[in-house]
Amino acid sequence: VLPAICKTLSELHGAPARSVEQRAAFEMLFFFELVWVFLGIAITNGLVSSLSDVIHSPVDALQTIGVSLSKTSVFFMVYLTLQFAVVMPALYLARVLPFLKSRAIGGWQWGSRPPPLES
Repeated sequence: VLPAICKTLSELHGAPARSVEQRAAFEMLFFFELVWVFLGIAITNGLVSSLSDVIHSPVDALQTIGVSLSKTSVFFMVYLTLQFAVVMPALYLARVLPFLKSRAIGGWQWGSRPPPLES
């Protein structure tokens, strides 16, 4: 559901090219996942583990969240490292196969220009 929402929002921006829309949708999705993984895990971890303490003293909930954020910071750093070192390059490498396929078929040639944008 979320990719469809991001795609719709990027189409509403009115980008001049389809690739710009797709990039905007990907950026929105990536940002959402980044924030959701960090805050979702940190807050859920902290509040669920000390639910009885939060019920008895709701004022200390922020302190509990702060402590849980510091405990999950290592997880978040590992997650970011994996995203930037493994996942992002793999996405760019996945584009090589369609390029080689189009090259073998002869559909794309070096030096060719894309068709002009219609106004």
